[in-house]
Amino acid sequence: MRKLSYFVVLIALGFSTIVFAQKTSAQYDIAANTYQSGDFAEAEKLWIDLAIQGDPNAQYALAIMHLKKEAQRPEDSTAFRYLVEAAKKQHVASMFNLGVAYWEGRGVARQPEKALNWWEVAAQRDDAGAQYNLGLAYYIGEGRPQSTPKALYWAQQASNNGHSQAQALFLAIQSKAKPAAQSTKAIVTTETSPNPVAPDTTNQAEIAKTAPVSQTDSRIHLSNKMTVLRAAPDLNSAQVLTLKAGTSVRAISTRNEWTQIMVPRSYPVWVYETFLQDLGDGKGKIKGNRVNIRPSASTNNQTSPPLGQLNNGQRVAIVSKRSPWIQIVPPQPFPAWVITRDIQ
Repeated sequence: MRKLSYFVVLIALGFSTIVFAQKTSAQYDIAANTYQSGDFAEAEKLWIDLAIQGDPNAQYALAIMHLKKEAQRPEDSTAFRYLVEAAKKQHVASMFNLGVAYWEGRGVARQPEKALNWWEVAAQRDDAGAQYNLGLAYYIGEGRPQSTPKALYWAQQASNNGHSQAQALFLAIQSKAKPAAQSTKAIVTTETSPNPVAPDTTNQAEIAKTAPVSQTDSRIHLSNKMTVLRAAPDLNSAQVLTLKAGTSVRAISTRNEWTQIMVPRSYPVWVYETFLQDLGDGKGKIKGNRVNIRPSASTNNQTSPPLGQLNNGQRVAIVSKRSPWIQIVPPQPFPAWVITRDIQ
């Protein structure tokens, strides 16, 4: 593996215990308990049965066993195959570690660009490790052109999400200093992948008919450990952000079993490249009035409805490009939807 000259970028896969995702069956529970007891051979058998049925949690667990050399016949190529299968099922920890595999060349040829592709998907879903890695990669210009604004943005996001080393990285980038050796570990959350690219031909945001929320109950708290926020009051709509339990948000309106809230911070969105001027160094400026922003690179109004609009001259941060779309962070946050039972 090619090593960087002045600090270790990225991932320590040899963490002491497997971090398990949400359990999906009694057999999974038995396998997890068996693994924790030290009977790796039996745990592997149980997880293989589940993996054959397509369980992404079991596929992830098997991948980590192969990477940690705990499987009966450990192979990095087998770990890579399991990570691919689980990542395609939207398993964020697998996306993160698939990025690791591409970065380090474990089970596959080393491809930093593909590593960052997977980390970007995980980072957009609030995976702190992926956000930290993106910040570090943009700082050194590995896998992407060097960009101080993008490095600062992702380091700040990782810090906001509790990554223990992200604030030090953020300060190091600000001061142009070389950070000390760092490492990260896999973190399990939930996510979704961007939709296919299609031109955004509309220029008018769709306004949902909603009921206002009274002032007395407008301040609410998220109650689930991780709450998924969506672009529209529909489970098929794109996820735009995940927030931790206890986060305080302002309710705007309700619709059936959904509540629209004002999120506490801006999050990455997509705009059609025709409506954005690239100013360089990770900065951009909106061209045109009432330009739609969307949660994914798609004009599918069911899964990727307009979240709002930006106007001519507004400055944004450019995160990534997927022609003919550009991912940006707008200057202000936009509302999102949450299932009402996930709030208190």
